[in-house]
Amino acid sequence: MIPPGEWACEEVARLLIHAYAFGRLGGGDAASVEHHVSGCVSCESIMAEISHDTAEVLEATGVRDLPEDLIDLIIAAATQQGTGQAVSPVLTASAPRASVRRR
Repeated sequence: MIPPGEWACEEVARLLIHAYAFGRLGGGDAASVEHHVSGCVSCESIMAEISHDTAEVLEATGVRDLPEDLIDLIIAAATQQGTGQAVSPVLTASAPRASVRRR
């Protein structure tokens, strides 16, 4: 775990924020992301965008929960964005999966 004050915004935004937003980070990593986001306007904006986009997808499709495979793909795509790597649906976080439900 990287201490919260030592995380670069790009690391949080590209590597962790989507996993956090979908409940895939646990323990110290989740707490560190919460700490970073609470003091970073840019990452707070990304979190709001993720929430908004998720709500729009749920409403447009009429489903209550995003499928787990779709969440895996979203996290993989966000993590690999800008690296030139192909997107793989392999889950990298080992925390228990949380459902994303419409509010």
